[in-house]
Amino acid sequence: MYEKRLQTEFELLQKLQGSEISNIVDIHYKEREGGASQWKPIGQCPSSRLYPNTFRVTYTFPRMLVGPNQEVRNWKHSFLFSVSENVLMRQGSSMGVEIEGGSFPEGQVPFNNHVSAGYVCTGSAWSIAQQGYGIWYFIICVGCLLNQEKFMIDAGHIHLNRDALEYWKRIRGMRPNNDIKWPFDLNLRGSSTRSVTPPPFKIGRRQEAPKPYIRFGKVL
Repeated sequence: MYEKRLQTEFELLQKLQGSEISNIVDIHYKEREGGASQWKPIGQCPSSRLYPNTFRVTYTFPRMLVGPNQEVRNWKHSFLFSVSENVLMRQGSSMGVEIEGGSFPEGQVPFNNHVSAGYVCTGSAWSIAQQGYGIWYFIICVGCLLNQEKFMIDAGHIHLNRDALEYWKRIRGMRPNNDIKWPFDLNLRGSSTRSVTPPPFKIGRRQEAPKPYIRFGKVL
């Protein structure tokens, strides 16, 4: 079951890479056999019979806030995560991301309530992604967090950066850094039926793009 699920996940990740956010996310993976240590683009199929479970996602944003009235153009950084059988197949499991290199370079730390120099809190993003979605949805949620999409930022909870939260609320008016059309309906494209159960919370204008409320620093 795990191997079959990984195949499905891989195909959806290829679909995500070819979507309208191909300029925002760049997905790579490592082979599980042969001792390969090189990252391979998701568009290239594995050379072995085993589908990958270790990924690197590079996000590139036209604009990233790194402080009050401070922004970096074409901000770019990579994140790593692995999806073991226990994580992928067990409901209620947890998963986060690792900042490649261990921390952001000086002057590149996102000015975000849920981000510090060496840590990005993904909250309940993985538990939401498990509810009929998958790894591709988790990647979108992390991107939305970095972009400060309203449904991903807990406006009532000071977490890692009080100043960033207040700035986002008072100065930014709780708007995202960039206007990005995220493909929340990716798994429904090409299908005439809705084959999955949406998350319990829907926030946003597009009903075909369910956006769950994500909790940070606490368990749902």
